[in-house]
Amino acid sequence: MFRPTMVIVFVAALIGATTVGFAAATNAGVIYACVNNSSGTIHVVSATTACTTNEVALSWNTEGPQGATGPTGPTGPTGPTGPTGPTGPTGATGPSGAATTYNYRFGGIYPGTAVAIAFCQPSEKVVGGGGFSTTGFPAFPGLTQNFPISAVGEPAYGTTAIGWQVASEGFNDVQAYVVCAQ
Repeated sequence: MFRPTMVIVFVAALIGATTVGFAAATNAGVIYACVNNSSGTIHVVSATTACTTNEVALSWNTEGPQGATGPTGPTGPTGPTGPTGPTGPTGATGPSGAATTYNYRFGGIYPGTAVAIAFCQPSEKVVGGGGFSTTGFPAFPGLTQNFPISAVGEPAYGTTAIGWQVASEGFNDVQAYVVCAQ
């Protein structure tokens, strides 16, 4: 066999043996080695290998224990604004809002009294009202009653109103009106 071929075979055998030896020496995350006391050379061995009398046995972990968590670093600078994304799809059309309709309803005078009442329809809500005197002496006397009602002659409180009632001084003719919302 030629000398260069022999060197190549020897080097290949040495690399293979070292790789196998290192793999065996790192069993379970621990590395074992022997250190020569006089030369300081180190060679990796298996866990069961005994070092010679001129060597010291060493072993160490391939990975140490996890250290304590370090402090949070300072906040970095704000990055540049990204590009605008694509336009999303058009959403569904929402329900149409109901328009509020206001109706002005006038009520007549009760016979033999100076009281007039105006009522909203059952589907409407009272939102205002009032009244005025139409005749009498002296001309245009003041009103003694002017309020929302929940029944004839009963003032309404909160949302119970169904109409509006007015009355005048001196039994004069009066006109009532109510503003109804639907």
